[in-house]
Amino acid sequence: MGWQNENFALLIVVSGAGFSGAFVYSGTPGANNLIASVSANSGTDPYGNSYLTGVAGYSGLLSGNYYAASFFAGGLDFWHQAGPNMSGAWSRDSVFTDAVGTVTGATNGVYTSEPIYTASSLVAVTSAIAAETWHAASLQPGFSSTGGSFAAAGYQFEAIGGSPGGGPGRVRLRGQITLTAAEAGGTTIFTLPAGYVPAHGSQYVTPNDLAGAVAGTPSLNITSGGAVQIAVNGALGNTVGLDGVVIELD
Repeated sequence: MGWQNENFALLIVVSGAGFSGAFVYSGTPGANNLIASVSANSGTDPYGNSYLTGVAGYSGLLSGNYYAASFFAGGLDFWHQAGPNMSGAWSRDSVFTDAVGTVTGATNGVYTSEPIYTASSLVAVTSAIAAETWHAASLQPGFSSTGGSFAAAGYQFEAIGGSPGGGPGRVRLRGQITLTAAEAGGTTIFTLPAGYVPAHGSQYVTPNDLAGAVAGTPSLNITSGGAVQIAVNGALGNTVGLDGVVIELD
């Protein structure tokens, strides 16, 4: 007899040897459509799907891999296995745990070496999400770094699993610019090099005292060619900030 729509005051699932636990499938139970499991032990269901210990959820096939997240013994783990079938061994990509220690995982996930948080301290993470060192901007005539309490004008690539020109990421700007001559709106302050250039132009409102500025209107243009420009006319001695500008590359 198949499962019926029923209400239960209490449902107890007792774990034992072999295939036991609670399992949820997408559609008719079968190969490659397991979407959730609760089991005290890892194993393989009658349809050939390999499942994980604890409470786990599973994705469908994504870019040639299956992905899963599991919670067991105080740790939240993230896994993958290669398709086309969900019958292989799961490889752990990363883990969040309250246990002090280091867990080394596969390089296919976001993290190459985990742990993340511990009960007593924040442990340094070696991650594919990383920021490189700052690069000094090559300023055009008519512009200089304000200096003083402001950082020198610069840019930095912040990778999200990629590298300049080789993957998704963003570029951050910093510093403040002083005009050393009167300049028209649309004049280039400096140009970002290849690998740091966005696919689309954008505008930003930053602290400034540009002569042509109107409160709340953009002070900086970033073009699809990588040019960082003042958006409005500026007079000698005017300033425009770069701090806080984040340029998405994808």
